[in-house]
Amino acid sequence: MRQVSFLPLSHVTAQMVDFSRLICNNRNILVTFAPPTALQQSLVDTFKEVRPTELMAVPRVYEKLEESVKSSFNLSTPMTKAFLNWARQRGLDNTDAQMSGERSPFGFNLARVVILDKIKKNLGLDRVDKLYYGAAPMKKDTSEYFASLNMPITSIYGLSETTGAATYQEFPNIKFAQNGPPLPGVHIKIFNPDDKGTGEICIKGRNVFMGYLKRELLNQESFDGEGYFHTGDEGYLDEEGCLQITGRIKDIIITAGG
Repeated sequence: MRQVSFLPLSHVTAQMVDFSRLICNNRNILVTFAPPTALQQSLVDTFKEVRPTELMAVPRVYEKLEESVKSSFNLSTPMTKAFLNWARQRGLDNTDAQMSGERSPFGFNLARVVILDKIKKNLGLDRVDKLYYGAAPMKKDTSEYFASLNMPITSIYGLSETTGAATYQEFPNIKFAQNGPPLPGVHIKIFNPDDKGTGEICIKGRNVFMGYLKRELLNQESFDGEGYFHTGDEGYLDEEGCLQITGRIKDIIITAGG
């Protein structure tokens, strides 16, 4: 397995994905550290050199990759653009088919070989088989764009206070714009739900931190009598137990960069 480390090492996602998870994994893993300025410039050169097999990033990284693909086709002929749109539609249809347990649609293999695989190679992501995002919401347009390139991205939800991931979903058993069910040992409840079942997302489990250091008043506000941590995020659990985030309750702005 190959991966690129480019998130700040003070970020809980980098600590868990780039270090802790690898220590607990007995497979051969190669971690390459990107240049310090990679997020301000471009990760594509590093991706091309390393050719990672999985990618975990904040939404802003995927937005930049999307912009890179679109800009590369800006000067294309109308016929090339039409062929690209046809290939992307086949890619999106294939992603939908996989999620539904159906066969790939007619024309997908041609679109993959002629167009989609080449786009992945130009991004340095031709060997990637798993793409994840977390730390912030992802635009639906960006999620669908990568799905049309035959690169569906799945979400992982969590906070620093929950040691990173609290929910997880694995393709093709995913739902776009949703965050999947809780990880084993993690319990989620919705506090003070409205008539639609939407309320504050609360999390309990051994992954939840013990509390803020020397902030007793804040700890009393953040934990309830059952030991659940109140995240300040708003959402609901669907009939299958998957989490859907709808907004924020606490006054904190989460950017696409996490």
